[in-house]
Amino acid sequence: MQACVERPSCVGYQKISENKFINLRTLTGYVLNKTSEDYFLLDTSKGQTFPKQPQSFDAAILFEIYRYGECPMSFVVDESICVGRSTPDMCSAYQSYMDPQHDGANCTVLPKQSIIDLWT
Repeated sequence: MQACVERPSCVGYQKISENKFINLRTLTGYVLNKTSEDYFLLDTSKGQTFPKQPQSFDAAILFEIYRYGECPMSFVVDESICVGRSTPDMCSAYQSYMDPQHDGANCTVLPKQSIIDLWT
């Protein structure tokens, strides 16, 4: 846990055996429909939730994906959308509420505040 807290790219860790854990560096590509005792997410939401968020833990996931600002790490704000280089597969792995779109070269997703506005 301490190694994860000290790494800016770590969003949590997963228990893979009784005494072994691996750090998680991304929150994409998962189908999350329940909590698991084997996954531990760093929660930077400070317990904040929103009335229309899809699942009870989505605010925690949102605040980790958007930990450093209005866009995910390595994305930049371009007008009112977040843009980052990625493959189509990587882009489609983002949560559906982020509205990921790939244009052949870049991935676009909604800014954090836009998602929060949809959830309130």
